[in-house]
Amino acid sequence: MQDEMIDEISSHHPKYLVFVRVVASWLPRSSNERILQWSDRYIKKCYDLVGIADIQRPEPTRFAWDAEAVGYQPRSTETVYTFRSKGDAACVAAP
Repeated sequence: MQDEMIDEISSHHPKYLVFVRVVASWLPRSSNERILQWSDRYIKKCYDLVGIADIQRPEPTRFAWDAEAVGYQPRSTETVYTFRSKGDAACVAAP
């Protein structure tokens, strides 16, 4: 399933990607982390950070957008990142 997801994202090269960095969302202790390693390479090569949602429970979630997001350091380990494609052309990162 991870290979299928990698192929689907690579072939469609979406304008925006939303990456959820919440441990319970990925359950890394019970699965192969190949897609996470690939996504890190793919995002760095093909996308720019445009937004962060820093989930600071029990405090309200902190949002940072555009230039503010680039230098923002999340306080929480639970974050949601929004990335925008660097261009319309296909972009490839080794699986």
